[in-house]
Amino acid sequence: MSSRIAAVLAVVLVFGGWSVRGWYEDSKDLAAADAVDRAVKAYRQTEQRIAETLESRLAEVQTHERIIEKWRTQIVDRPVYQLECIDDDGLRIINGELPEAGTAESTD
Repeated sequence: MSSRIAAVLAVVLVFGGWSVRGWYEDSKDLAAADAVDRAVKAYRQTEQRIAETLESRLAEVQTHERIIEKWRTQIVDRPVYQLECIDDDGLRIINGELPEAGTAESTD
């Protein structure tokens, strides 16, 4: 009978040791996961502070920026060209751009 008790005791000890070892490994994994979570949380808080600073500075810049749009309506009323390609205004502009005959320097 003592051999049966010894066998049951051995099975209980093996199962108990196996369970305790599992709990120990789980606690190590949990500690590592907690450390990673704390590091990620600290990183996110740092990034959040940086983002808030950036947003406040962008808001300051945007308040100084002003966009002014002005529309000017201009209706040009000119006759449709029938026989002439250039009107009097166009001839005046072209003639104003041409060098005058007496002002050209010769390279003789």
